[in-house]
Amino acid sequence: MRRLGTALLVLTLASAARAQAPAPDPDIKALTDAVTRLASALERQASQRAEEQEARRVDVAASILTLRYRKIERLDTESESIDRDEEASRTSLELMKKQIEQYEQQSKTETGQVPPEAKRVIEQMTLQLQLEEDRIVKQRERAARIQAEAESERRRLAALEAILEDWLERQTGPRR
Repeated sequence: MRRLGTALLVLTLASAARAQAPAPDPDIKALTDAVTRLASALERQASQRAEEQEARRVDVAASILTLRYRKIERLDTESESIDRDEEASRTSLELMKKQIEQYEQQSKTETGQVPPEAKRVIEQMTLQLQLEEDRIVKQRERAARIQAEAESERRRLAALEAILEDWLERQTGPRR
């Protein structure tokens, strides 16, 4: 910018000198032409820098959008994986409940009593059942956290897209 100012000052002085000079000197004319070309070149260079800076900003914005989309995809994939795992756990849980019932029925004696050894096995199976139920609860909580994070990312992405859309409209005019 300082160069542009200097070039314009020289151009102004050259123009004032030309107005006062009775006959144009070829050296002054050459100097004036050179200053004019320099001023034009500096203006083009300043314009190119501004365009390059805008292009870098657009690249950064596009990169941020890409990262957000990828994060949302990763979170959705993780949530789907947890849902599939939870479904498998629920199926396993139902099977475990049936096995406990069957084992308890098979272990009963003629008097309807369950022997102590069978009671220990049933207690272990029941403990495994409880652990599986706890695991399902933790999976559900984790899935809820992931879904909330994905939703937050979607809101942030929508806000960024709105900002970019507004910027693009200011740069190119409204979309049709």
